[in-house]
Amino acid sequence: MKKIFFLLLILSSLNAFAGASKRWYADNYAENALLQQSWATKFFFQDYIFQGGESILDIGSGVGNITAMMANYVPQGDVVGIDSDEAVVNTAKQDYKYIKNLSFLNKFAGDANFYNSHKEKFDIITSFSVLHWISNNDKVLKGMFTALKPNGICYLRLASKGGDPVQDIADRLVKSAKWKAYFANFKSHMKRFTVGEYAALLEKNNFQIVSIRNVEDKNFLNNTAQLKMQIKSWLPYYHYLKSINSLEADKFVNEIVDVYISKFPVNQNGSVILYDHNLEIVATKPAV
Repeated sequence: MKKIFFLLLILSSLNAFAGASKRWYADNYAENALLQQSWATKFFFQDYIFQGGESILDIGSGVGNITAMMANYVPQGDVVGIDSDEAVVNTAKQDYKYIKNLSFLNKFAGDANFYNSHKEKFDIITSFSVLHWISNNDKVLKGMFTALKPNGICYLRLASKGGDPVQDIADRLVKSAKWKAYFANFKSHMKRFTVGEYAALLEKNNFQIVSIRNVEDKNFLNNTAQLKMQIKSWLPYYHYLKSINSLEADKFVNEIVDVYISKFPVNQNGSVILYDHNLEIVATKPAV
């Protein structure tokens, strides 16, 4: 039965951050679906032991596939997905209207009013690959703590700072003589954290940390074309440059891939291993 549920993870979202103009673009959802599926499965669904009656909040629910999967695991419970993108919320509502214990709301991740109106409502709060797009994680964590029941648990996954090869290559290139003029006015909407930085935020907001680690993922992509699409789906530098000069933006990504392949060569069958680094966090709200 679990295998059937896992098939629901065809697409997933990075659309919960407020005030950011560079978003996870819809035309690249499909290219990242399998990566999102793998991450959510290993980190959350294969770790948490469901009782069947939990109340769950999914922050950054997007088109609702992962959120719908949660609803199947809690037939006596309920699941709420929130997202700042009204269009994907409407899509999720339409696609999953037959699931009675599932609802979607058009809310920002940092909406204090939402959390205050759902005080101690949720047993579980999840957020997958979303929080690094939110400028004020302190505010979001405060809201999460308010909305969690005592002894409630949260599973959070977000991009980590340092060690990500694609990000490191891109950071070096934008400082090079060839590219730096293009990025003179660049301001990133992506915020990465170290283990220590995020642990401090959790402790500031009274969470008890169960585990927090910087995870290196090895994702197998079919070819370099898929690698380029994956980079284009999230890299802020690319989306910024694309808004100025789309041809140069493509050249920029091509150069990133060339450098990446020089460090991590293509396999004999043409496939590429994408190394990725993320924080995986499990934290609880103490009963007292």
